Amino acid sequence: MTAWLRTRRSSAQDAERRMAARVAALPREDPAAALAEIATCLEELANVPPAELAGSLSSLELLDHAARSHYRDATRRYLHGQEQLREDILAPTVEECLTRLAQRYQSHVVLWRANAAKRALAKALLVRSLAGGVRACAGVLKWSYLRQTAGPVGVWADMCTLYGVAEAAGCTRTLLEWRYGSGESCVEREFLKGCMLAAGEPERMSPRQVDITERLVGYCAADLGLSQGTDLRYAWFIDLEAGEPPCQVDRTAPLPARARSFGIASDERFCRLLHLVEADRLPPEAFGAKLNKGDVMQTLRQLARHWLRQDPREPLAA
Repeated sequence: MTAWLRTRRSSAQDAERRMAARVAALPREDPAAALAEIATCLEELANVPPAELAGSLSSLELLDHAARSHYRDATRRYLHGQEQLREDILAPTVEECLTRLAQRYQSHVVLWRANAAKRALAKALLVRSLAGGVRACAGVLKWSYLRQTAGPVGVWADMCTLYGVAEAAGCTRTLLEWRYGSGESCVEREFLKGCMLAAGEPERMSPRQVDITERLVGYCAADLGLSQGTDLRYAWFIDLEAGEPPCQVDRTAPLPARARSFGIASDERFCRLLHLVEADRLPPEAFGAKLNKGDVMQTLRQLARHWLRQDPREPLAA
């Protein structure tokens, strides 16, 4: 290894250690203050030189992990009414942090695409940036739905652009392990989470139902699918060219050229899930802690009306 490469690697490792120290010093009991500091750190990651892309992405993922922890805390406080007096502080801080997080991932995608042909940049850096960016955009949307407000302009366009880049690179289903936290995912899975949440008509849900819907989408991830053009299994589509929220499929009209159909691959399995919860054979805690059966059942029934092609009240096949 040349002295230049050793210096570059050492500098990136030092930067990541410094960022880890700043994350460790975040106030644990004040999500608004913690997220505001994370937003400041994210701003400092703008204008990254191509040679430092890998190190910058590692720092970004560390901030993402920290932001998600405090965002979940902010969501719990919001749902339980603990932040009503400080909503004017908490709400815009959460939105700003999630928006900057999405922007930083997008800037990494732009940097990778601009320099991949000139430098030996690993494709894994692109996949991590795309998946992280789509997940952050979905987080912005969920926070808007929780508060029953319009999301920032351009979030759907950003999500569609990121997914389109993944399609062009052939990596929509490339699995990745989240560097911080557990579990694996892919760009398509994160994209579908945002699409399915929007397809449940969250504008007519309570904040608690929006939170439950996100959990149910994660639980049903293996049954979600996306196809180019028309797919009779799915009741919804999203137009990547328009960059707007999903629409229900009209079987009498052709889909746009860059439409992607999506939804639950098996209506029957979703109806069985509803039946298991109703019959007390699957506890509400399967979808997350501190959920009650009434809220889960109400949400499942609403999602069945919007997600499925058949009437969920029809009897299941034996």
